[in-house]
Amino acid sequence: MPSIRNRAVRIGGCEGGITDHHGVLARMAKNEEVDVIFGDWMSEYNMTTRGMEKLQDSSSLGYETVFLESLEPALEHLAAKKIKLAANAGASGTELLAEHVEKMISQKGLNLKVAWVSGDEISVERIKHLQQKGERFQRLTTDKDLSTWEFDPLYAQCYLGGKGIAKAWAEGADVVLTGRVADPAPVIAAGLWWHGWTETDFDELAGALVCGHLIECGAYVCGANWSGFKSLGTGKQILNLGYPIAELAYDGTCIITKEKGSNGLVSTETCKSQVLYEIQGPWYFNSDVVADLTNIKMEQVGKDRVHVSGAKGLPPPPTTKVGMTALGGWQAETHFYVVGLDVEEKTAMFETQIRDVLPVDKYHCFRVSLNGRPPDNPQSQESATCDVRVFAQARDRNDLEPSVFLQPVVDTVMQTYPGAQFSLDQRQGIPKSYYEFWVALVPQGIVPHKVHFAGNTLDVAPPTKTYTYPRHQPSYDTENPAPPATWGSTTLAPLGYVAHARSGDKSSNANVGFYVRSEDEYEWLRSTLSISMIKELLGIDYRGGLVERFELPHLWAVHFLLFDHLDRGVASSSTYDILGKNVAEYLRANPVSKSQVKELRERIAELEAALKEARTKQKPQLETAREPVLPDAPTRHNNLISRLTQRDWQLNSNAEGQVQFFGPTCSVHLTESISISLLEACGDAAINEDDFTINDLDSETQAHLLDVYWNYQHTVLQVFQKETFLKGLKQRQPKYVSKALMYCVFACAARISPREHLKALAIPRNEDDFGDELPYLMAKALKYTEEELKRPRLTTIQSLLLLSVLHSGLGKDTKGWLLTGDACRLAVDLGIHKNNGLKQSSSGNMSLEDVQARRLVFWACVIFDRFWGLYLGRPCCLNAEDIPAQEARWMSANSSWEAKMAYAWVSLLIIVGDICDVLNADVRSYGKLDDFDQKLQSWRANLDPSLQYRKDCPASVSSLNLQYAAVMILLHQPTARFGSRPEEPSTRTAYSRRQCITFATSVASCLHEFQQQHGDVTALSGIALHSISLAATTLVASIAERKSEDVSSEMHALKTCVRALGELETTYLVARRVRKIIQLIIRVCHLESDYVGSQQRPMPVPADPSNSDDLMNHSLVNEVVMEDSLSLETQFAEDAGLSEYSPFAFDGHLPTYAQFDVFSTFDAEGIGAPDAFSRNM
Repeated sequence: MPSIRNRAVRIGGCEGGITDHHGVLARMAKNEEVDVIFGDWMSEYNMTTRGMEKLQDSSSLGYETVFLESLEPALEHLAAKKIKLAANAGASGTELLAEHVEKMISQKGLNLKVAWVSGDEISVERIKHLQQKGERFQRLTTDKDLSTWEFDPLYAQCYLGGKGIAKAWAEGADVVLTGRVADPAPVIAAGLWWHGWTETDFDELAGALVCGHLIECGAYVCGANWSGFKSLGTGKQILNLGYPIAELAYDGTCIITKEKGSNGLVSTETCKSQVLYEIQGPWYFNSDVVADLTNIKMEQVGKDRVHVSGAKGLPPPPTTKVGMTALGGWQAETHFYVVGLDVEEKTAMFETQIRDVLPVDKYHCFRVSLNGRPPDNPQSQESATCDVRVFAQARDRNDLEPSVFLQPVVDTVMQTYPGAQFSLDQRQGIPKSYYEFWVALVPQGIVPHKVHFAGNTLDVAPPTKTYTYPRHQPSYDTENPAPPATWGSTTLAPLGYVAHARSGDKSSNANVGFYVRSEDEYEWLRSTLSISMIKELLGIDYRGGLVERFELPHLWAVHFLLFDHLDRGVASSSTYDILGKNVAEYLRANPVSKSQVKELRERIAELEAALKEARTKQKPQLETAREPVLPDAPTRHNNLISRLTQRDWQLNSNAEGQVQFFGPTCSVHLTESISISLLEACGDAAINEDDFTINDLDSETQAHLLDVYWNYQHTVLQVFQKETFLKGLKQRQPKYVSKALMYCVFACAARISPREHLKALAIPRNEDDFGDELPYLMAKALKYTEEELKRPRLTTIQSLLLLSVLHSGLGKDTKGWLLTGDACRLAVDLGIHKNNGLKQSSSGNMSLEDVQARRLVFWACVIFDRFWGLYLGRPCCLNAEDIPAQEARWMSANSSWEAKMAYAWVSLLIIVGDICDVLNADVRSYGKLDDFDQKLQSWRANLDPSLQYRKDCPASVSSLNLQYAAVMILLHQPTARFGSRPEEPSTRTAYSRRQCITFATSVASCLHEFQQQHGDVTALSGIALHSISLAATTLVASIAERKSEDVSSEMHALKTCVRALGELETTYLVARRVRKIIQLIIRVCHLESDYVGSQQRPMPVPADPSNSDDLMNHSLVNEVVMEDSLSLETQFAEDAGLSEYSPFAFDGHLPTYAQFDVFSTFDAEGIGAPDAFSRNM
């Protein structure tokens, strides 16, 4: 349905409880552009306390007075900016609160109108009357009838929805005060009021319900109460995490963001955590709607911006939840401490002694609990100290008077275990009252829901369309779990090493939801976390209660509901975890089997099948309007030219033409298959960390390989500092160098060495020679890295990154990508991220040299990770929130050329990461494309002069600038619309095509100049392969559509690219595959020289005068070596069903086009590069 307004409503979530910061409401009203603000001042705890105060003390106000502290400084801003406010701080005295607020507004002379909502309070007499009529009021957590409760209900309060608030706003109210409405109800109200929804727009209402659930708890969605909290940083970075703002669209989808200028984080992970908080199953019940959460989806659409969709709306139930309060009795507690050895035996002795002096038989509840355990090797007395809590509840206060409870317990101190000591703070030993709470359902039809505004009382009708749901939600155990053998050999590790989690309470139920960061880990999670596994992980805390389970596949999450797990709930619980928030953290600390992938073939086959199935399903377009949508946004075309330039075809293919896509890996340990002969050659001796001796290469060869590495590999992508490496080698320091790292360096250098006998140690003669057996130096490098992984350190990360380079150089992109993922995970596990190094340096534990070494390694991980993500179309291992962009500036302050090069790469990669988010999004905007275009041009303009392109620049500078051009092409390809054949291309399309062609010919110009300076392009980094293939396919697309025009300059540029690929084959085997595919496309499209227009323009790529005639007359397909290519081309053509192609006639389906993927069938010596240069200077 259309909205009555033309944009999303912006809703601010301020305080999430009576214990939250009280200045947020005023700050948000003053500083943020929002339409609505709401907070949540109610909980099950103050439902009991405020209700009983109202009954027991006639002078009690009944509402939450802390709300007034928040409201008073906000009133002027609410009035000035016409912001609507909804607050459930009325508790059990909503009318009195409304009167107080009206006086405050009047005293300030403001024009704000106040309404209040009633109907949540239900008399106990009405409850008893309904019981007499047959209503059982079954407890939601145990299914027991109210008649079995040993306590007498004295106060009852039910949960209202959002329709009353919406009606008040529609009538003209500015401030709406309520008692117990459901926590997300104000957001549902905002959608009803702003967008004009009706009560049967269930999908929209369900989206609003989920939106409200996400922002109801204040900072919880901004990084608070998040198991990934270490990613938030340290020091000032963890101050002011911010409060959420939701942009609720007319279709019920929303974007979650947060306050300007705050720290914290809004990511898919923080949003997943919050959506899993306190839910009770796949159906999220509310008196206005039921939201089916099964297919909810989240997408990061910008920094601190997450798009949420997929909630399915169902009719509300005919009932709503009601909480009944009874006076439970009195409780008291005191604490002793035990230290060191035998803490269990000491506690048992103490418990036996105090039971003898206490009237335990008169206690409704009595517990002696040992909390904590000393470590095996305590480093201080405090760390060896544990708490012993003595807790009791009784109906009669006299049974807990200090002389009866506290004094006898304390007096035991002189005759009990060694070292006994009690807490000097004995205030908790004085009895205080506590309340019991019973949660059930009540018919909505009996709830007197009303709005009081401007002297009038308006009825709010119950829903007209309802559905009676089963008492228990859908629950199922793991369906078709993957067999344990799928994961290879395993090791025990805490569940939290892989999974995030959040838990919460609803009465005495505890819920806990687990999710993983990457799709590849989800199969392991759902297969491992069965109902029986959760019971096992709970240990002695599992006491036989019902456990329900369901999965949220789009969130990679599994949810469990633990019935009656929390000992009656917050108002009466005898445990420390009164709100169930630590159930998740306890379970994450328990060990489970974590996969260490050794053999990947079966896993690859399984995931390839899953990918093939997934790609048959069209990805739905998001309907939420965020920015003006491109009027000529790219559409899918099945012809070859359009597919050449569609980024979502940029998947890698292996030698057999199979598509390779896996999602991020959860493995921390990767083992290659190595032949027995190589294992024998490498030997089985244990690794000595201080032994860097390389016996199988003489000193001259080692010196030569190091020289090659410094001149070619190191100047492009740095994984360590040259000075620290050489220092570590000279001084035998294992923190800077290791045998694994040495072999990785030698293998990288040998691959590009001019000495053929050394090259043979790093790469096979051709692709057919590369099977399961690794080249000698690679086998050595992998062997020692495997050994080093048993005790990982900084050099282990560096070795994994270089191994990824080596594998990609052989066309094994999958293994290379997995190794980079392992390096990134290990970097986070070892704390080589955020400001960890700075913190340790300031404390004196780490030198500045160590800090810089760690930083450089982390940024190397970022660069490698982003290269794979951009050019293989795969998710990145490191999330945006893992990467503090401002921390890259430390490199720019370093005057060394190496530091400048590293900073250039990193600063470009930061832009590229944002570009990827836009290119992968379903909705794109001109504004974003223009912004990125300007940012890239600014990046190039601000390059250090030593990094600017010139004809005689070194290979590393050429590679950097080549990648700048490649990114420019990627940025403009979506709106260039090659292959779509528009009759009159828009101005945007024409501009984007010009940009693509300009930068593609610029790549060719750079290659030509490099060939003139150096004789060939073999000295270029493997990163250049992507730039060349991208430029070549862009040129093919342009030429094929403009055969009737003069395309001589594009033909010359294309010829230069193909020639460069042929030269790179001698160093990078994958270049041969790229060249063959481009050659085949040239043949299929008939792009021979006879199609070039009769009028020829001067070629912008400088040509060799001696070969100019040959350049024009020689067929492109004859440029490359032909002896081994014909059979491969024939096979590709047969597999794809390709016919000869004319862009003006052929529009057939290419079922296996991914086999022709040029973009990511490239070797990346440095893992591909998101930057290339532009000759348009």
